[in-house]
Amino acid sequence: MDDYSKGPITQRRHKTIRRIVRPLALPILDEIAFRKHISLIPELGFRFRPAPGAPKSMGNGTFELAERRVLGEALTWADYFINVGANSGYFTLQALAANVPTSAVEPDRRNLDFLLRNVVANGWSTNVEVLPVALSDETGVVSIFGGGTGASLIPGWAGATQSRLVPASTLDRMYASRALGERILMMIDVEGAEYKCLSGGREFFRLNPNMMVLMEVGFSAHHPDGYNPNVLETFALMHEMGFAAFAISDELEHLRLVDIEAITAHKMPPRNQNFVFRRGDIP
Repeated sequence: MDDYSKGPITQRRHKTIRRIVRPLALPILDEIAFRKHISLIPELGFRFRPAPGAPKSMGNGTFELAERRVLGEALTWADYFINVGANSGYFTLQALAANVPTSAVEPDRRNLDFLLRNVVANGWSTNVEVLPVALSDETGVVSIFGGGTGASLIPGWAGATQSRLVPASTLDRMYASRALGERILMMIDVEGAEYKCLSGGREFFRLNPNMMVLMEVGFSAHHPDGYNPNVLETFALMHEMGFAAFAISDELEHLRLVDIEAITAHKMPPRNQNFVFRRGDIP
């Protein structure tokens, strides 16, 4: 008996079936894999799975311990939390676990996918707003370079050569008329684009006096020019808007603008590049 199972017609049919079935099966398999690898982090009180490429410490609850401690203390004061550069939701979920209404901003598609899944996996989809945009100094369409925890609006950030287009807006456009009179806690992690992000929020900052901002300011690490040319302007802008700056370590270390001027003059980054900026009725 002849075997026609590997004939050209049958092979074409198999290829056609694979082309049809594969796009339908991949999302299902992806969701199965996500549920298999998401885990409860007892120290944090929520279930979490980081996006591919994230530090292992993010998956076991030891990521940026000092920043997590400062954020936890600040959440007891805050009425509203804004997480700019939310990545896959590590700090967004910490705020939601503390029952603080949260707005998470994340433009990278892969990070956004994990952020949304992590929120839903914890049953917190009704106390959060997720904005899939980059925050800069003007609205429009911009290129984002790299991915994961290193996604940045800075060309060549961390040696990234590939980019993709994402929508961009500003803090003023998104938040200036909202949360007025509330105590706002903001976390900004935008990989070298801090000055542009802040520059797009002057009205927002003017209208909301009671505010604390936790921000990573990249001095030199990953910057394509070797040193961030906007470091001093970033701190000067926060100083102009009435914020006092503190370096995050075991204890908060007050930094004056003259301290930042001295650091940038010698292009010597501080030990930790995460900072707290405070103003208003913060205890």
